[in-house]
Amino acid sequence: MYPGVFICYYDLSQYYESFVLYSTLIMTVSIPLVLIILSTIAFKNVRRIRAIPRQERRQIRTMNKKDFQLLRCLYIQNIIYVVCSLLVGASVCYSTTLHMEALTLREQAINNFLNNFGAILHYIPYCTSFFIFVCVSKAFRLEVKRLIFKMVRKDLTTVREDENNQQEAVKDNIEQNHAISTININA
Repeated sequence: MYPGVFICYYDLSQYYESFVLYSTLIMTVSIPLVLIILSTIAFKNVRRIRAIPRQERRQIRTMNKKDFQLLRCLYIQNIIYVVCSLLVGASVCYSTTLHMEALTLREQAINNFLNNFGAILHYIPYCTSFFIFVCVSKAFRLEVKRLIFKMVRKDLTTVREDENNQQEAVKDNIEQNHAISTININA
């Protein structure tokens, strides 16, 4: 070793691998399980609210259309998260169990594919929120449309003002360069 060079080395012992495996399994199973339980409770509450006629509702705040659309979007987000996290957990468990064994080329290729596929699946729930809301919620689509029109109209008004200023400048130049005949020729 050279002076000033430090190498951080840790041994991948059996305890460390079992800790990673079990903690991954616990997180992969417990978080989606909690999401599923809470989603089903919310779904049952929504069904109960819809079943009660409006005249019998004595609450001040009831759910409107936007709230139902938001819940629908959240259900879909939960489903995507659960599916992706379960597949990621399965690939991590598979690669952890094969870590200490001598792998054939085929098993290495499968392991590499699962690791890369799991890395992609890990980010999918975080990237799909906008697309879910655009596809499912009409209120969100209208708000996005309104926002885009606001942005475009602002740009269009500045462009129109520039065009009007240029046209006025052209008119001013034509009026200045226009020669008016002061000689009256009577024939």
